[in-house]
Amino acid sequence: MRKIITNLLIFFFALLLIIPVEGIAKKKHIHKDVKKIKNKNQVKSRKAHKQNLPAKKHKTNLGKKHKKIKGKIEDIDLKNG
Repeated sequence: MRKIITNLLIFFFALLLIIPVEGIAKKKHIHKDVKKIKNKNQVKSRKAHKQNLPAKKHKTNLGKKHKKIKGKIEDIDLKNG
C-alpha cells in the first residue's frame, strides 16, 4: 500500500514539473516567430533603402516616387510617366 501511495505522489510531482517546462518551450517558440517577422521587415527596409524608396508607403505619397538627383529631390508622377 505504501508503494502505491509513494508512486502516486512521485507521479503528481513529476507532472507539476513537466507542465511549466512545456509552457516555457511554447513561449520560446513564439519568440522565434516574432524574430523571423522582424528579420523579414529589416530585409524589406534594407531593400527599400538600396532603391532610395521609403520602406512603408504613406497615404500622402500615393502615385509618387522620390528620386535623388545630385542632392535634389524631384517628385515624379507614376501615372503620367
